Amino acid sequence: MRNLFISVLLLVGTAVCAQTTVTSQDFEGTGTPSGWVVNGLWHRTTNGYFAGTGCLGYCQGETAGATPNGNYDTGVTNSASAFSNAITLPGNGTASLALRLFSHTEGGAPYDVLTIGVSSNQSSTGTTIYTTYYQPTYTLLNLDISAYNGQTIYISFFFNTVDAALNNYPGVRIDNFVVTTTGTVGPGISTSTSTLGLGSTPPGTAGTPVSYTVSGNSTTNQTVVTAPTGVEVSFSQSSGYANSITITSTGTWGPTTVWARITSSASAGTISGNITHVSTGMTTVNVAVDGFVGSVTWPLQQTSSSGLTAYNSSAYNMGYAFTTSQSNVTVTQLSGMTPVAGTLQVCLWDSTSTSAPIATVTTANGAAGAWRSGVLATPITLVAGRQYRVATVCGPNWYYLSAATGPWAPSGVINWVSSCWGASTTPIYPSNGNSEVYGVADIGYNTGPAVTASTSSINLGTTPQGTPGTAVSYTVSGAQLTALTQITAPTGVNISFNQTTGYAQSLQINTTPSYTNVTIWARLTGATAGTVTGNITHTSAGATGANVAVNGTVTGPTLTPSTSTINLGSTPQGTPGTAVSYTLSGSA
Repeated sequence: MRNLFISVLLLVGTAVCAQTTVTSQDFEGTGTPSGWVVNGLWHRTTNGYFAGTGCLGYCQGETAGATPNGNYDTGVTNSASAFSNAITLPGNGTASLALRLFSHTEGGAPYDVLTIGVSSNQSSTGTTIYTTYYQPTYTLLNLDISAYNGQTIYISFFFNTVDAALNNYPGVRIDNFVVTTTGTVGPGISTSTSTLGLGSTPPGTAGTPVSYTVSGNSTTNQTVVTAPTGVEVSFSQSSGYANSITITSTGTWGPTTVWARITSSASAGTISGNITHVSTGMTTVNVAVDGFVGSVTWPLQQTSSSGLTAYNSSAYNMGYAFTTSQSNVTVTQLSGMTPVAGTLQVCLWDSTSTSAPIATVTTANGAAGAWRSGVLATPITLVAGRQYRVATVCGPNWYYLSAATGPWAPSGVINWVSSCWGASTTPIYPSNGNSEVYGVADIGYNTGPAVTASTSSINLGTTPQGTPGTAVSYTVSGAQLTALTQITAPTGVNISFNQTTGYAQSLQINTTPSYTNVTIWARLTGATAGTVTGNITHTSAGATGANVAVNGTVTGPTLTPSTSTINLGSTPQGTPGTAVSYTLSGSA
């Protein structure tokens, strides 16, 4: 049997508040599920399932097994929809759609978009309730569909490649589809959901709060809400978190909002368990939670210096060049190792801008041959496919290994390109490289939520007062986000998604959890003469944000004479001289 995230409350006395299943589909078996309609590349598949041996997929050419493969490359732009069976919701209560979603695609809006909708038929996709462009790991979705209470609906899934390029990814998988409803029918405790996804958070950082509601009917004692290990709860989104909280109300009460989040002290790894709701004389109600605490990963695994050769010749910046295929890799630390004790300077370089490193740390003191690390003041989210280089300023003492094999080949999502080096006693772009290993330097990263921009600064040029400046563009990407992205420009600057229209001081990107390379246009408003400086901020709740520094100039009104000097000649005393003219021009 598969875990369909369904909780049904036992009846106590004459009336209970219960959560019941309206419909569910685990996609086991063969052929199209009963009552469902699938089109195009949508079909029941035995590839890439979350659990069991089946799921709904948008793909072709896949093979049986848990690891998603195949593609959706038909040689042309393609799109298609799939529809659930008819779902009749009761006239009141809370109705929820829960499912597991996987979408490994090109990963850049507006391409390869999946929308989930609510429709009144099995031909049109209806009203969109969720959109994603990229979700390369299974995510638990809980979507409120109470707005459709009293109606018969169909859940639609619509995938559109938008273009014919870069369609050789595994595609979309849907699993563990279940619709539940909660309605009051007697004494007991009820919750608005039976499952709660808490997302991910770096170690040492409390997670983003997620809420649900709990209600009571004819209870005779207080209700104690207790979180599992690694999770804390509160009645307030911003404060008061504890392992256990108490609802003192009795009788009929609620709905009471409960906020849950991963604790800052939670151990790295998967978080799971139940938030329990206990009231004497009532059946205990559980809300299953899951989340992830992303520990820092070191691609070189912090291997010892055993087997390396130490040199003490010329000074070099030494490390390795690498790429990543994921868009949610955030570098939080840099480290180095040399044959001498003390602190080290380690730099991270972006191959598209080599004049200065994008991050530099001075490590803690360390013994000779020991790794030493330092934390970045501002974490940096890497751009998928772009080459980066990490290098330690080694002075005249460094290590050498004849080939990048075994523990010296980066692991995980970091792809080794080559070793790199540059001759200098100070930070310099390590432009040289080959298959041998010099250094040693490394990055520490996690795969938590982040917003990143394609550049850290833009020059908006000059414009006359009263005239908007020339628009300059950059792109922004987001990964593992649980909330919208807010983009805000400083005074004197407006931004837009369109080069020519729609300019405002703030914008929102509503796509979650991920989007890639959304173009932002920025320009001077021209409202006030003078120098314009500041940051365009990019923030999303619970995620690492990004700033883009801007500068520009708005010129004020000017008067320009046709000449800087004139000769008025000579004239007898008492007689006006000969008139000499010049012209004067002005600009607003």
